[in-house]
Amino acid sequence: DVSKIAPTLQQDALGVAYIDIKGLKNVYGDEAEIISRILRSAPEFLNPRVGISRSKFFSYVAAISSRQGRATKFGGDSKSVSMFLRPFSVDVLPINRETIKGFHRLSIHTIGDLSVQKLGNIQARFGQMGRKAWDLSQGIDLDPIVADKKKLELTDFISLPFPSISREVLFSAVNSLIRRTYT
Repeated sequence: DVSKIAPTLQQDALGVAYIDIKGLKNVYGDEAEIISRILRSAPEFLNPRVGISRSKFFSYVAAISSRQGRATKFGGDSKSVSMFLRPFSVDVLPINRETIKGFHRLSIHTIGDLSVQKLGNIQARFGQMGRKAWDLSQGIDLDPIVADKKKLELTDFISLPFPSISREVLFSAVNSLIRRTYT
């Protein structure tokens, strides 16, 4: 279970999770050990891959460019990130489907195609989603990892020494469970 490795975990689409690994080197040693633990925590039939970069989207692209059971790391300044992203389809962008269809209608098929467009034209045509996509194509991603809220589940049981249909006995049993659980 990946959530046991890193406290900051954000689930996304099926099979996609974002993990903030800052500070984990103090716990697990080097980055290679962290990656190894993450890969081992995922079932092999899911073809786990790890991407490491300075933001969620860039890490996602690094992961999809990795081979099964492997990791890809890339970083650097915005220009080198933008160069890495150029060959990828606009279909991988974390934006709505309508905007992606609009890009394809304008023959903007890759992130590289998008990166050479003027921001004003993209934003005028596609609004906020266009701005987000253009920023990503320039190597700018300000979307933080937001940890999923932990669900607390308490489980307990009680056995009665005899069968009963009495409400008083039931309420007494429930009261006893509540006291045991919360004290």
